[in-house]
Amino acid sequence: MKTAQEWNTRFVAYAATLGQTAGEAEKTFKGFEFIIWVRRQWLDWCKEFKKDPNASRTTDDHAHFDAWLDAKVSA
Repeated sequence: MKTAQEWNTRFVAYAATLGQTAGEAEKTFKGFEFIIWVRRQWLDWCKEFKKDPNASRTTDDHAHFDAWLDAKVSA
């Protein structure tokens, strides 16, 4: 089993929205559901920060998105 440091932080956030740990979510994981979920999160982020959803993302964008996602899921 993976340690907490080995999980993709976005998957950890996804699992939290399901009320599960990443390890629990992995047992019933359907990749397409996670991909759809994370894409919706990117669209919400783009809308909130007035970014073009079709533009390439910078390293700073990814860091900002991850911090935003963490705050959103932790709220």
